[in-house]
Amino acid sequence: MEPRKGFPLLRWRLLDQDQAQQREGNGLSQPWFPFYVGDYVRDTGRLTTEGHGAYLLLMLDYWANGAPPDDDEILASIARLSLEAWLKLRSKLVPFFSITDGRWTHKRIEKERQIAAEKHEKRVTAGKAGGEAKAKNKQNSSIATSNADALLYQSQPQPQPLKKELSRSIEVDRPASAQIDLEEAIAAKVKPETSRFEEFWTAYPRREGPNPRKPAESKFNALVKTGLDPEMLINAAKKLAMDENGRGNIGTRFIPQAVTWLNQQRWSDHAAVAALADAAGTTVSELQLESAVKFYARTRVWSRHAGPEPGLTGCKVPAELLAKYGLAPDGRKATAFESA
Repeated sequence: MEPRKGFPLLRWRLLDQDQAQQREGNGLSQPWFPFYVGDYVRDTGRLTTEGHGAYLLLMLDYWANGAPPDDDEILASIARLSLEAWLKLRSKLVPFFSITDGRWTHKRIEKERQIAAEKHEKRVTAGKAGGEAKAKNKQNSSIATSNADALLYQSQPQPQPLKKELSRSIEVDRPASAQIDLEEAIAAKVKPETSRFEEFWTAYPRREGPNPRKPAESKFNALVKTGLDPEMLINAAKKLAMDENGRGNIGTRFIPQAVTWLNQQRWSDHAAVAALADAAGTTVSELQLESAVKFYARTRVWSRHAGPEPGLTGCKVPAELLAKYGLAPDGRKATAFESA
């Protein structure tokens, strides 16, 4: 399944460098996951918001750990669902996989993992050959330099002050433009890349108790060095702050330390939801609001994270969205006359 033109390719990075190097058995050390937004949106049009979340988490775990076993308890754990909720959703997700030898296999992910493994093997081989050639060249260069220095010392001895004058003369005679180019090249080479940790730190929700900055900054920069997009981490922190603000948890012990949140890769959950919303052309709050309305229409229980319920002052649910799920503007079940 090739990506359609006009749709972007997202690369979600899942592992830090140490985890990538410790991956055993599959030769896969690439910490990014190729995600074709156009294909995903086209193939998953019938999934609910809960179904999208479970499918994305299954794909992320598949990329990191390989095909999961056909074990409902394990699959429910991967999808962050109760066993009861998973069993209701299972039939909707099975068509995206093939159950082979007791495991859920995914044709597209297997193909991408194979491509990544082959690229990794080529890099390892090329790196080994390059290292051996570099070591040999360095050895030959060292021998040649030593012989030349010895010959110069024996045949053309000169006082140390004369050597200093000669060096100074060469430096003075060098064209000014060449000197400037050299200095700019050196400066460009050693200039460190600007860290975006300050943006992340500002976006991350405050908590009760210690939240050490230095280890969080080290972990953030280490993740970025592996190729992880800093913008994705910043957006995930903003999403966390928005969710916890809705729950009233800002400034409490329920907010994890930033370094813990980064180490445990909790940002991957928030990044998946943000990417799903972007692919659908909506905001995360819109997805959450519609999910709350759908649940309310079925159970008559309103989520406290969605603000005032329909019929109360301050309710943010549009009448069109309520009507979509058979509800009147005040939250009652719409009559046949109101639905017409």
